[in-house]
Amino acid sequence: MLDTIGYLDFQNSETLCKAIKERLPVQAIPIPPAEINRNQPLYVLKNSVNTDGAVKLMSLIKKSPLRFRTYDSLETPRLSVHEARKQVAASIGVIANLLHIEREGALIDNARSALIAGIAMASSKITWLQLEYDLCPRTNKDELRKLAGTLSHEEAESMRKLIDEEFEKIEGEW
Repeated sequence: MLDTIGYLDFQNSETLCKAIKERLPVQAIPIPPAEINRNQPLYVLKNSVNTDGAVKLMSLIKKSPLRFRTYDSLETPRLSVHEARKQVAASIGVIANLLHIEREGALIDNARSALIAGIAMASSKITWLQLEYDLCPRTNKDELRKLAGTLSHEEAESMRKLIDEEFEKIEGEW
């Protein structure tokens, strides 16, 4: 994702550090202009692994009156920061999954999900992060819950109520 921000010519870490320092201070990338996509106001990120919780969540989303757009990392492995920001700007809400760190590909999938969820939260979008079981200690989940709706695998049975509450917020803005 980050290689689409710009280009620097370098041969090793020393020349890379020098090239970066020469470009400081860096101006922020402007926020892409975008209207809310009224036909598909929800942006859903799909990981390379479909967990039980992710399948259940997608089932509930598909049954809801809200339409959605997806980014599927298996169909499109590369997602530029510009495209991610544009998709978030056109959304009322963003839903992403965080995989257990021991799953193959979790580091890349989780980094992408966390970055896009961070962009969404910084843009004051409704943000939903679904955690795979045992992803982090309970205390961290409680802290994350303050920032975004989160569920572990064990909490999947209560997912419908929480999703209904979140969808009511989105529907209110829609």
